[in-house]
Amino acid sequence: MELYERLIKLTEIFTDNSQAKFARSIGLFQQTFHGYLNPDGQQKIRKIVLDAILTTYPEVNRDWLYFGEGAMLASDAPAETATASDCQRRIAELEAELKEERALNRRLTERLLEMGNK
Repeated sequence: MELYERLIKLTEIFTDNSQAKFARSIGLFQQTFHGYLNPDGQQKIRKIVLDAILTTYPEVNRDWLYFGEGAMLASDAPAETATASDCQRRIAELEAELKEERALNRRLTERLLEMGNK
């Protein structure tokens, strides 16, 4: 299931299929949210949007939302022990995410410094 399809599924469950209501609940305009609900639009979804969903709807399983893995709701997820390879994979994912965030932080800091020198 694609990311945009998972978002549609969440609107069905949490807001009776109301994209406008779901968008408002996570702090987006309906038009912006609607633009994400197709194969091309899903490429524009940023981490902050997914984090807003997880904050607003904490029962949503993060792995399902981000990767389409596991049960949709955390309460539906079977209790299982993570294997060493699962932990290593997750660590690698988090390290890559951290590296990306650090690079963005550096670029933003450089821009601010350039703007301050002008």
